[in-house]
Amino acid sequence: MFNRSDLERKLQQGIDLAKRGDRKAARLILEEVIDADKNNERAWMWLASVVDTLNERRLCLERVIAINPGNTRAQEALRQLEATTKASGGTTAARTTGTRRPGGVQSTASTSNLIVLGLLGALVVGAFIVFTIVRGNTPSRGGRQPEPTATSLAPAVALDVTAQPTETPAPLFATATPFLVTLDPNRIQRTLPPTFTPTFTPTLTPTATPTTTPYPLTRFQAFSSSLESGFAQPALFSVAGDGSGEASTASAARDIAYDPSGEFVAFIRDVDYGSLDAEATVEAEATGEPATTFPELFVAPADDLNAAVQITELRSSIAASPTWNSDGRELIFVSNYDGDEDLWYITPDGENLYNITQNTAADRDPAWSPLLGNRQIVFASDIDSFGQTEIYTIEYIEPNVPLEYTRLTNATGSSWAPSWSPSGTLITFISDRSGDSDVYIMEPDGTGLRLMTEDDGDSEDRRPVFTPDARWIAFISNREDDRFQTYLLSLDGIVLTRITNHNRNDLSIVYRPDLALRLELQGQ
Repeated sequence: MFNRSDLERKLQQGIDLAKRGDRKAARLILEEVIDADKNNERAWMWLASVVDTLNERRLCLERVIAINPGNTRAQEALRQLEATTKASGGTTAARTTGTRRPGGVQSTASTSNLIVLGLLGALVVGAFIVFTIVRGNTPSRGGRQPEPTATSLAPAVALDVTAQPTETPAPLFATATPFLVTLDPNRIQRTLPPTFTPTFTPTLTPTATPTTTPYPLTRFQAFSSSLESGFAQPALFSVAGDGSGEASTASAARDIAYDPSGEFVAFIRDVDYGSLDAEATVEAEATGEPATTFPELFVAPADDLNAAVQITELRSSIAASPTWNSDGRELIFVSNYDGDEDLWYITPDGENLYNITQNTAADRDPAWSPLLGNRQIVFASDIDSFGQTEIYTIEYIEPNVPLEYTRLTNATGSSWAPSWSPSGTLITFISDRSGDSDVYIMEPDGTGLRLMTEDDGDSEDRRPVFTPDARWIAFISNREDDRFQTYLLSLDGIVLTRITNHNRNDLSIVYRPDLALRLELQGQ
């Protein structure tokens, strides 16, 4: 049980993480605070800014009003919700199945009427929370592991997508032109070692022979990040592909992304600059909190994260989700440097920085196609439905070439966290269209949609990725207890295997590419 001082410290940790854009870690800490103090108004308010679904945001806001009916920010959000609902004349069907509430409280069919109202205007609620609380942030427990046990599941469900709207809305910003950003030299200063020149170019093997014997999971390597209770920053571990052989590695590193060769990684780490610049001072005065620590992008050899080189100095509250192109010479990541979350381009030496999306939407979770020479980037955005994300692709050619948005999903709720299969023929992602957040797969054009985690007891699934042999989808879930752990699900949806079992909460897992296997799969 926390005393008051410990509780306040933990709350501040959660707030700091929310401001830096680490929504998943922030949520875990804020929920710990709420478990200890059900009537912590600030915790509920900040939790509303980092939860994943629109219904969760509404429930958080309702809780704030119940605790303090005089909370003007929550009142204003609800007023805007009602006004927008009347103006749009839109309707949204209520969910009557049980839904996981933030903080572990369950809602049932008895709340369906409230859910109707909440979903009708949750877009504005999400917007208000984002811009009035975090100025651009939007939602988001070691030892040797036991041998995994397989659980037989029902086969994955093939969805009848004809029951959903089939029209693809015209992109709002189809003709947007990327522009080079002139950054203030007082804010952007880089000193890079002259010897750091990651210039890997893979060699194609067009006549690769398909494998006939499945590779053991122990062949693969991975980075797993997890959060210890009471800690503000996640810990990073190297593990074998089946979760065994866990070894602690660099701390305070998150959003790890391997380059295609598996020799380098890009990741996010918080940097304490120690003093406030002019813009940070404005933010500090607005929020009442000092802002000297910011998330930045680093590049390092995969086997030596201590040799990392910082390649951005944006000092913005969000930096997240780096992804490499297929030859390891380019990177895309997310930043809110210009006010909202956009996709930014940079080369691994820290040069050529500019944003490739320029809109008022929240663009996040980018993943660059693994196919050699392919310029397709899949990502989540609320460009067509404010506060509610769908999956899109863009064909990024080069600066000043107009972007064309192709929408792949069109469903109630949100879809996010897309990731490619090694062959580039499938995309896995998370969606809450069925009530809770589940794992789905689809083809790169949005067809062939399949729900992979149907009978999961209303659990919450997160961050799906394919194993290097594309036989498994690894993801994070709390399906067996209150801890988020890592699971493997066979691509046919039949076998489910839990590969971590510790007291930390897992945040993500990312597999080191197997270059020979990747080329083999792409050649089939």
